[in-house]
Amino acid sequence: MKKKILITTITILLVASITIIYFFFANQNQLPISKNVSRNVLEICKEKSKIECHGNCMDGFAEIGYFDSRKYSKQDFLDTPEELYKTYGEKREMILASHYQSSCDPCGNKFELNKNGVFQEVSCEEFFETIENINKSCNGCVNTIYLQISG
Repeated sequence: MKKKILITTITILLVASITIIYFFFANQNQLPISKNVSRNVLEICKEKSKIECHGNCMDGFAEIGYFDSRKYSKQDFLDTPEELYKTYGEKREMILASHYQSSCDPCGNKFELNKNGVFQEVSCEEFFETIENINKSCNGCVNTIYLQISG
């Protein structure tokens, strides 16, 4: 009888250990970010994911451009509303990155980096990690400007 209890106990512990090890390694592969992402970037992305969605609406959209303040000033981006639509393409060429955010359907964020003149969509973590790295290398030269806003 004691032998049967001992075998059962060992079996339960073995199964429990294997289960814990499996879930530990299975969850390691599902992490969406690299270990190199700073805690600051993780916090920013956590906040950016908290979008209050207003459903079917007309307002609630913004595009924020990130630019190198050593090359441009905010004045370089300021236009009257009439001029803004005409110069949008030119202004977009001047930025390092673009963050779209919308609280109307489809709600969410879109992050793009200007890679050699071509905008490529990237993850939130890659976006803000890149901005953080640029800021470190240029002593905080990255600045933001609203390129489009509705609402």
